Parts: sequence; C-alpha cells; structure tokens
Amino acid sequence: MVKKNKVYTLFLVGCIGLFTSCDLVQVRNEKGNLDFVYKKKSDSDSTIVLKYIFGGVYGKKNKVKNFRNMEESIVFYRNGNPQSYKLHYKGNLSYYRLYDENGTAIKAEGSAIIGEDSITTDTVFVGKNYWRDVYFVQPPNSKIEVMVGEYVKNPKTRDLKKHPLFLHEVINSKITYNCTFDTLGVKKQILYWGVEDSLSNFFQKGSAIHQYVVIP
Repeated sequence: MVKKNKVYTLFLVGCIGLFTSCDLVQVRNEKGNLDFVYKKKSDSDSTIVLKYIFGGVYGKKNKVKNFRNMEESIVFYRNGNPQSYKLHYKGNLSYYRLYDENGTAIKAEGSAIIGEDSITTDTVFVGKNYWRDVYFVQPPNSKIEVMVGEYVKNPKTRDLKKHPLFLHEVINSKITYNCTFDTLGVKKQILYWGVEDSLSNFFQKGSAIHQYVVIP
C-alpha cells in the first residue's frame, strides 16, 4: 500500500510540474461542464493548438489566409467531435456554428461569405469579361453550395430558362464566377449560398446581391 501511494504521489507531482509549466486555462463547454486545457504548441505562426489535460485536442485558432484581422476557431468535445466553429473579424463574431456531442450541427448564425476580391470597383465595361472571387467559411462536417445568376425582383416567379442559376463548386473555400454584361446601365447579380450539414438535414442558407454600373 505504501508503495502504491508513493507511486501515485510521484505521478501527481509529475502532472503538477508538467501543467504548471504550461498556460493552464479553465473552460466550460456548451452545457456548462467544467474542464481544463493548456496550450500545447503552435503548428505555425498563425495557428494555436489547445489540449485537454490527459489527451485530446480542445481547440484550434488560426488567422484566415488572405484576410487581415480575421480569426477562425474550432472547439472540440473530448470525444473528438466538433463543439463549435466561430469566425471573428476585428474581434467581433461574424459567424457561429454549434454542434451536439455527435458532431451534428444544431444552430448557425451569420453569413457564410467571409470576403470577396478580383473587382476593385463595381464599375465595369460593356462586353468585357470579369471574374469575381468569393470566399466562404469552412465549418467542420459541412458542405457549401453556391448558385449565381441574374437578379430578379421576385425569386419565386423566376423563369430559369430566361434567368438561369449556375451552380459553382467551392474549392479551398472559394468560388470564381464570371461577370459579363452586353448592355449599359445598372446591373445586378445574386449569389445564393447554403451550408449543409453532412450528418443531418440541417441547412443554413442566405444570399448576397452584387450591383454593377456598366459603361461604354
């Protein structure tokens, strides 16, 4: 018994020594249960990894490539499934996705679009080909679906033969679509996006309108 107690004491001393040398943090999960995590390492200059005590990744934080002041973070349950996905811009929460312990999405808020580029001005020349890049969030256990087409006032009465919607595949969180106008004036295109959960029928959707002034 004395030997077992001695071994156990040495084990505790070793654990205390290990975790006091790290940044130990007290956290609570979405259900309010208490746990402890510590900063294990940085995978790179922009990624921070947090670990549960006695194994398992608690969370990862990293800066979003190509976008300044934007940070992405994922928190995991102890079983390894995602608990939450968050995107912050300049410290403010811009997108949020919550999961149950099975890794199934149960709630989502915010726009899935995180940024755009390629066209620095919305004034374009008639008949000229332009390409626009749009970037999206990348939450775990999900698939992004995107359709782009000419804007119509009432989408319920859209004639897809006259005003088709084109499906775009999201590759590395980005789509690239064409902007070409044959007539002058103010033109609008609409982008529909949807984030589909890969484990259930949970589906979040939204849209964005892009307006252009077409000149000679």
